[in-house]
Amino acid sequence: MDIIVRNIDAVAIAKIDHIAKRKRVSREALLRSQIESFAISAEIVALENRYGKLVEQLTDIVKENTELLKECRQLINTRGDK
Repeated sequence: MDIIVRNIDAVAIAKIDHIAKRKRVSREALLRSQIESFAISAEIVALENRYGKLVEQLTDIVKENTELLKECRQLINTRGDK
């Protein structure tokens, strides 16, 4: 599918061309990549948010397990002293 964009500032075009040249790709390839990234950016943000929440949950679980292990170690040490 084609997209045509008109009336883009010459300075912006020059910057785009400079970036494309630096990356050794065509202007079209660079813009295609940027448009495709933009199209999925909302999904990426949602996924990052879910990942962040999951990391928080796992951190809480690890902390809780650490405390339980400390209690178990204390019980073992207490019973071993008898």
